[in-house]
Amino acid sequence: MINIKEHEIKSDLADVKLMAANFQRFCKLNQIDEVLTNRLELALVEALNNIIIHALSNSKKHKINAKFELIDADLSITLTDYGKEFTSKDNNFTESHNTEELSEGNWGLSIIDSISDEVIRNRKNNQNILIIKKMINTK
Repeated sequence: MINIKEHEIKSDLADVKLMAANFQRFCKLNQIDEVLTNRLELALVEALNNIIIHALSNSKKHKINAKFELIDADLSITLTDYGKEFTSKDNNFTESHNTEELSEGNWGLSIIDSISDEVIRNRKNNQNILIIKKMINTK
């Protein structure tokens, strides 16, 4: 089974809920477990918030593209934007796994990493590419 859906939102925190609703519909259409859907939606929302706040500096002048892809039992969420590049120093706290040192606002990357089976961060042609992967069991 192969199912791919693409969506675009403005880089506005108010639009994050639109992308979350699109993801919920995608998961329902593909009969993905509701608990897993909600966990992955959390990862999606955290990723979008991070892109808007950190990569795009809360500017509402940009677009964020998403591709939801289900191939057999492999689910991928790919987010792309033209914001500031993600750097390794942005991820230092998740590499140490010392969550006691995280301040209240620094849980997004750790949440995404804990929900996902694999997270890939790339930059190509001035574009950030974030891929969140999860093996799923459909109903």
